[in-house]
Amino acid sequence: MIKKRKLLVWFSLLFIIVILVFLFIQFGYAIDNENGKIVDAVYLKSLRSEVNVECLQNSQCSDDYECIKSQCLSKNSIDLCKTMSLSTSSNKLMVGDRINLNKKVIIDAQLPGLFGKGELVKIVDNKPQEYFYKQYILIGDEKIVNDGMGNVIKIENSSEPIYTLRILFSNGIDFSDREIHGQALRVFNKEYLIGGDSTNSIISLASSEDNIKLEDGQKVNLNVAGNSNFVENSNVKIIKDSENKVVALELAFNMQGLNKDKISVGDKYTNPLFNSVYLSFNSVDAEGYADLSIGGKC
Repeated sequence: MIKKRKLLVWFSLLFIIVILVFLFIQFGYAIDNENGKIVDAVYLKSLRSEVNVECLQNSQCSDDYECIKSQCLSKNSIDLCKTMSLSTSSNKLMVGDRINLNKKVIIDAQLPGLFGKGELVKIVDNKPQEYFYKQYILIGDEKIVNDGMGNVIKIENSSEPIYTLRILFSNGIDFSDREIHGQALRVFNKEYLIGGDSTNSIISLASSEDNIKLEDGQKVNLNVAGNSNFVENSNVKIIKDSENKVVALELAFNMQGLNKDKISVGDKYTNPLFNSVYLSFNSVDAEGYADLSIGGKC
C-alpha cells in the first residue's frame, strides 16, 4: 500500500513537471543560461499592448519578418544595400579635403534600413515608461591626399575613427534594471537582447550569432561559439547623465590592428564587428574630384 502511494506521488510530480514544461513552451518563457533569468514573453506582450505597437522585438513577429521601428516587416522588404555619396550636388569632395567636409552626420532618413530604431519599455507607477532610441553615423576627419603613389585617404592616427555609430536614448536608462533585461536593442539593424548581467558600465548584448560586451573606454568584446576576443579596431564610449544613467552609446571603428595607414582608391573599409556598413573610396577623376560613399555591405 505504501509503495503504491509512493508511486502515485512520483507520478503526480512527474505530471506536474510535464504540465509546467508545456506551459513554459506555450507561453513563451525562455531561460537565459548565462544569468539564470527567466525572460517572460507574456510580460513582453503586455508591454507591447501598453505602448500600443505591433512589436518590440523579432519574437513578436511571424517567421521571415523582423521588428523594425516597432512594426513587423518582411525581411525581403528591408533594403540593406542602399548607399550614399559623401559629396553633395553643389559641393564635391576633392583631393586635399577632409572626408567629412560636406557630410559629418549620416541619419536614418539617408540610409533607411541600415540603422536600428525602436524603444525599450518599463512600468513605472503602473504606467509605461518608454525609452526611444535612434542611431546615426559620425564620419571621421581623415584627409584625402596624394601620397606619391596615388590618391588615398591618409590615416594619420590609427586610433582615430573612420566612422562612429552613436545610439541616442530619449531618456537616461538604467541597464542594470531587470525590467529591461531580455528586451531588444537593434545595432546597425541587427537585433540583440540585453543580457541579465548588464550594468551602466558594462552592457551585454546577445544575438543568435554572437554575444558582445560594451565597456566604457575599452574595445568591444566579441564572443562567437564560446570563443571570446577583443575587436582591435573598435572603441566603446558610454555616455551617462548626472544620475549615472545611460543617455548614449558610441562605437568607434578605426584602423588599429590592421597594419594599414591609408585607404586607397578601390578599397572599402568595413568594421569587422557588425560587417554591415562600409565606407568606399571609389575614384578620383581627372579634375581631382573624389567619389566616396557609405552604405550597406551586400
